[in-house]
Amino acid sequence: MKLTLRFLFALALFGVLSCFAISAKAADAIALPPVADLENQVDFYLKELAKDMEDLAASKDFAADANVLPRDANALTLIALAIGMSEGESKYKAAAPNIITAAQAVAGAKDLAAAQAAVKALEDSVTKKSDAKLEWKKVAKMEPVMKLAVPKINTGMGRYTRNDKMLDRGIPNVAGATAALAAIVQGLGPNYDETLKPDQKDEWLKLSHDFRDAALKANAAVHGYEKKEVDFKTFKADLDAMKASCEHCHKVFVPGAVSVE
Repeated sequence: MKLTLRFLFALALFGVLSCFAISAKAADAIALPPVADLENQVDFYLKELAKDMEDLAASKDFAADANVLPRDANALTLIALAIGMSEGESKYKAAAPNIITAAQAVAGAKDLAAAQAAVKALEDSVTKKSDAKLEWKKVAKMEPVMKLAVPKINTGMGRYTRNDKMLDRGIPNVAGATAALAAIVQGLGPNYDETLKPDQKDEWLKLSHDFRDAALKANAAVHGYEKKEVDFKTFKADLDAMKASCEHCHKVFVPGAVSVE
């Protein structure tokens, strides 16, 4: 009888602890974009970097023109991190640590030969699995992402968000852009020390997460529009809310800067 009571007590305790573990896991879960959108962004940046290399091969001044490499490679690094940290399955998930390492090498290339070799290694990295464990820690540099990559993403997205007819043509572009922005700002959370106010870590993280969530909502809205579950007005309201969140963060951390056109 005593054994039975002990067994029942242990079983009940196990159930309580299991529920607590599941709840804790859910509470700690990070909201991330759809993996399919992130995969498309990996493909997009691989193509962009291939174009970058064509332009740099024709350039007369590699050093002057090479800022495209840290721009695109750092953005790709953050997208790969999001894929690696996502709970969803992805063709790039197992390769994410290798993609990150290879993209970091591209971002740091100092001459054409090094850049060509690094981009080739990056292209090869997407098929190489890794057992390395990823964490939400600093993997990219903030400046080329915020000053170069994000404005480029916003500009590319902007041409498709003026009206419903343009959005009909650009749904994949807008879905990819909003997913990229969410992944980027989530991945840059540890980079608070690179802001103009490194002592305001908590505020940086709060505003970053606010923008991430706003970008995720805009991403969900464009997918809802694609399924005819969301009208253009609702999508535009969510997109404007994302822009407002971005502007608010800039007012705090980069006074006077224009973040989203």
